Amino acid sequence: MLKVRLLQNMVDISMSQNVSEVKMDKTKIDRINYLARKSKTEGLTNAERAEQQALRNEYREGFRRSLTVQLENTYCIDEYGNKIKISDRNAEKLKEHKENKK
Repeated sequence: MLKVRLLQNMVDISMSQNVSEVKMDKTKIDRINYLARKSKTEGLTNAERAEQQALRNEYREGFRRSLTVQLENTYCIDEYGNKIKISDRNAEKLKEHKENKK
């Protein structure tokens, strides 16, 4: 069995984006939480629903960007010491799967 260790390069996390671009502002997160509580108790107006949806979409997009940056800097190391990027490793597996399917 192949032993794999995950290695994350935290120094290069800002290679393609600033960390400030990835994180959402605390006031916006507080607003999301406020609207969620209000929707459960009183209900929301149409304007508040639209605002809630826009804020949630912004939060999801920031989460995806953050995860992408983290995965771009994550590597697997095989038993021979070869450092393989996660995305490269997945591409290899997909290629092998397609070849085995034939």
